[in-house]
Amino acid sequence: MVAAAVGNNVYNACGATSLDESVFLVSKAVSIIGFDTGLTHIAEAFNKPIASIWGSTVPELLGVQPYKIDKVLISGVDLSCRPCSKYGLAKCPRGHFKCMNEIDEKEIVDFCTE
Repeated sequence: MVAAAVGNNVYNACGATSLDESVFLVSKAVSIIGFDTGLTHIAEAFNKPIASIWGSTVPELLGVQPYKIDKVLISGVDLSCRPCSKYGLAKCPRGHFKCMNEIDEKEIVDFCTE
């Protein structure tokens, strides 16, 4: 996974912090790996580099991709079955989940360690 490839410089706070604590952590972060969530939008407010990961949906469908920041990576896999959902699905309708399983982890690691 990406966290293992980056090494000890990754802190995964998913589900472990309050909103206030999360905002504080984002403000101190060097870069953010995220999806279309409130925290990636908060990272935009701090102009933090964001690796934005998109699976079964695409940012153009929702119009919520990161913008007005200096450094961003929009990561996703070009597949004929994508997007299969406007907001993402818990389970792949085709059973392969290639949209997430085939994301280039090296691209994300390189972005976060530049």
